[in-house]
Amino acid sequence: MKLSAHMLGQFIDLLETGVHIVDRDGVTHYYNKKMAEIEGHQKEEVVHKPIQDVFTFADPDNSTLLQAIQEQQGSSRIKQSYVNRYGREITTINQTALLIENDRVQGAVEIARDVTRLKSSYVIIQTSTMVRIRSII
Repeated sequence: MKLSAHMLGQFIDLLETGVHIVDRDGVTHYYNKKMAEIEGHQKEEVVHKPIQDVFTFADPDNSTLLQAIQEQQGSSRIKQSYVNRYGREITTINQTALLIENDRVQGAVEIARDVTRLKSSYVIIQTSTMVRIRSII
């Protein structure tokens, strides 16, 4: 059995982690359902568009996908915070790998785990703990 791009896409859409694939110019070629859920976009809003047109990074070098391509090196367990086009802040833990063909970087793939809610819960717990400590003092 030969695995087609369509079949591979069906499999990747079943994953509970986000998958985002860009070419060497930073244009999105694949964006799975979970990534769309994490980032609050429809696939159509992201696919075939440059990352910078869809997302806002505090520093353009903060895109782990673009950074991997520029530095020609993947990364693992990198925390990334950014804002989607609707102004919603997103925080993920990413693993990014280069896509290489004929000894040339063709793009990068990112696997992302959403920690936005965990980050928000931590801030709430931290804030309520500070309040309790201050009321004791």
